[in-house]
Amino acid sequence: MSVVLVIHAALVPLLYLGVTAIVTEGYAELFVNPARSYSQLVADELEGASPAEFERRAAELLDSVLLTGQVVFAEIIDGQRRIHGSLPSLAAPTDRHDDFQFAAQGDEVYYISHTIKRPDRSVVLRLGFDEGPTLEQIRAASRRVLIAVLTFTAAAIAVALWLSAVIARPMVRLQEAAKRVASGDFGVQLTMSSSIREVQELNHHLEHMRQKLVWDQREPGARDEGA
Repeated sequence: MSVVLVIHAALVPLLYLGVTAIVTEGYAELFVNPARSYSQLVADELEGASPAEFERRAAELLDSVLLTGQVVFAEIIDGQRRIHGSLPSLAAPTDRHDDFQFAAQGDEVYYISHTIKRPDRSVVLRLGFDEGPTLEQIRAASRRVLIAVLTFTAAAIAVALWLSAVIARPMVRLQEAAKRVASGDFGVQLTMSSSIREVQELNHHLEHMRQKLVWDQREPGARDEGA
């Protein structure tokens, strides 16, 4: 039983960390890939806007991406100018770099920048996607993984206890009785109740050997009386 506990104590944390890492990576990919694809589509649409309509179209697009609820920051950097829509968004730090990994900066916003080529210059589209809902999904999934791992551990320990009661304990008692017989205490009967067929057969064979030993011990006396 102690071996089972030691094995679970060593493996359960590794199992939890491994499954949680897989879950986190899966949710991160489900967030990052669509965010990059969506921001690229917005950049492509802005790149196709005519010079006369660019600023109006840019403001409309910035408002539309904020209305999705997934984007919490949207701006276009044109040299020293920063173009925003009419809807409020987060104020991103000017020294905040783009994200290359999910939740890397700890501010729950995933920033992406795309360069948009214009006829006479290039401008930069910068979007910030809300990581909060995905992080909450990861936390909820991690809790479910923890519950599943703890349930598995409890079930494994329960099975180990049951096996110990069904197999190990009868075998230990049988071994102790066999030692007593081997030391000369032939009055000990090797009868152990067990639902395991193999244990029953072993018990039967050992009891048969005990009875034979008892008979062999009595046989010389019986022969003497006959004489």
